[in-house]
Amino acid sequence: MISIVNRSPSTLERYSDVTLKLNAGTEVGVAATKSLTAQVALLFRVSKKESEEDELMKLCDALEAVLKTEPLVVRVAEAIKESRDVYFLGRGLGYPVALEGALKLKELAYLHAEGLAAGELKHGPLALVEKGTPLVLINPRDETHEETLSNGAEVKARGGVIVGVSTESNPLYDWFIKVPEAPRQLMPIVETVPLQLLAYHTARLLNADVDKPRNLAKSVTVK
Repeated sequence: MISIVNRSPSTLERYSDVTLKLNAGTEVGVAATKSLTAQVALLFRVSKKESEEDELMKLCDALEAVLKTEPLVVRVAEAIKESRDVYFLGRGLGYPVALEGALKLKELAYLHAEGLAAGELKHGPLALVEKGTPLVLINPRDETHEETLSNGAEVKARGGVIVGVSTESNPLYDWFIKVPEAPRQLMPIVETVPLQLLAYHTARLLNADVDKPRNLAKSVTVK
């Protein structure tokens, strides 16, 4: 068995034949952030040839750039903090990013949030959209771009507020969080960071404990 661990020693490590270590440092908060992005980066590295590892250096530059969006993210947090529902929508590689964004907002800010696969929007979720409902659109410039824009237009036509997370702006977006270009397989990491920041700042504005969310524990036993 192969395991991925951040802190050593661990029970999982003892049961494993091979262990891959993240070495991301102590994850203080209950809602994991850097350990999640480190896992994706590690799996990317395992899947690539040695000659392609320089793409991870491009990721470092991209993350430095995306962190500069934080002042704007704070303003978006101000805009959504009183929302009854917040939806995150992505297509393809953007779908798990949407799930992560919604999960962090639930865990930290105690707002109802839902991550949606873009192709499922018309099969129920669209009925929940009201005037002012925020939709965070994960929309990189790839083969999914135009279709995802179309989904956002459906929501906006019903009064929704669109927060675009993309490499380029679009008139559809009420708020635009610009993320830099990165290798396609690494874009989910780049896109996840501003969503984690959004959850963090929304929670801070609502005076929630960002390190110890209510009812949650660092270690979870599932039977």
